[in-house]
Amino acid sequence: MELMIAAGALIVGAAGLIVAFRLRAELGQADERMAKATRDTQHAVATLRDELHRVRGDVADLRATVERPPPPLPRARGASLDDLRERIRAEEEIDEPDERSRG
Repeated sequence: MELMIAAGALIVGAAGLIVAFRLRAELGQADERMAKATRDTQHAVATLRDELHRVRGDVADLRATVERPPPPLPRARGASLDDLRERIRAEEEIDEPDERSRG
């Protein structure tokens, strides 16, 4: 009877050892998967940061283009159109007496 109990205890111990090794192997695989997932996540974050930096630069360029002040308006003339017309008439009146005196 004692031999059967010892054999049963040995079988239970061996089964426990097998289960422990399997769990340890699964834990190692889980650690490897976690490490790979961490590396993949870090790579994805780095890629997204680079892309975000590029997009921010593009947005800054677009803002600079959109918010660029319009070119200055041409300088206003010193005299109005009426003043120019009066000058032309005055010059014509000055030129006309010379033509009349010749005729």
